[in-house]
Amino acid sequence: MAKKIDYYKNTDYFEFTQPNPTEGKRCKKPDCAIRAFAIAADMTWQDAYDVLSTIAREDYDVPNSQNVYEKAFAQKGYKVTTLKIEKGKKRKTAEEFAKSNPKGRYILSLANHLCAVVDGKIRDGWNCGAKCIYKIYTVREK
Repeated sequence: MAKKIDYYKNTDYFEFTQPNPTEGKRCKKPDCAIRAFAIAADMTWQDAYDVLSTIAREDYDVPNSQNVYEKAFAQKGYKVTTLKIEKGKKRKTAEEFAKSNPKGRYILSLANHLCAVVDGKIRDGWNCGAKCIYKIYTVREK
């Protein structure tokens, strides 16, 4: 029988972190870009929202879109690494990345989600450790 995962329980590689003061203990809003940006950049949810909203307004877009958050991350000088998949190999998961990066601040672009990794722990409103990584935005090196 498959092991049931508690997506909100802290583990050795995950720490429940919810910077949106209206959310409580469950994530219901589609605000992962705002949440990951706020956590990784060590700013409030409102400040992250303001940065993304300014760009979104200029581009006639929404704050959570890839176009918007990539512009914000570039403006902040975050280094981006796109992970290429090698034939016959599996993509690295967020859990694997967190465990192998005990220092530093990162934003991971996963399958339909963004999360922050801070000093070896996924910091998010739910445990997305099993999701595969597509891009890594380095906020601060080790």
